[in-house]
Amino acid sequence: MNEVRLGTRRLQPHRQLLADGERLHLGKRALDILSVLAEANGGIVTKDELLNAVWPGVFVEENALQVHIVALRKALGPDAGRLRTIRGVGYQLDIAAGRWHPSAMLREVFGIDETYDCTVEGWTALKEGLQRLLAAG
Repeated sequence: MNEVRLGTRRLQPHRQLLADGERLHLGKRALDILSVLAEANGGIVTKDELLNAVWPGVFVEENALQVHIVALRKALGPDAGRLRTIRGVGYQLDIAAGRWHPSAMLREVFGIDETYDCTVEGWTALKEGLQRLLAAG
């Protein structure tokens, strides 16, 4: 998995978490938890799945997982809300805003909403937006 943007943070899975280009101190287990959640692509990861992925073959109390989740939320700072607790199930990491999507480019750069279709008017608006962008240099 490539680098994932988490708001103001960047995750290089199983390597490091960066804020403004600076490496944030995270223990290996916390980084592994964050990486497993990121690899789920926004899906819910159960507590058992996390425990098995991060502590394979070792019995670990759920409390250990909670301690690392608290540390992760602290490290995520203003983006801590992206790490969601799914009560009684597990956790979910919102990475949707951290990935580039063509509809986001259309919306932000060209002012075209994500329901954009390939009509002549749509292509004309896209062409004009691209010309404005290139002219702005």
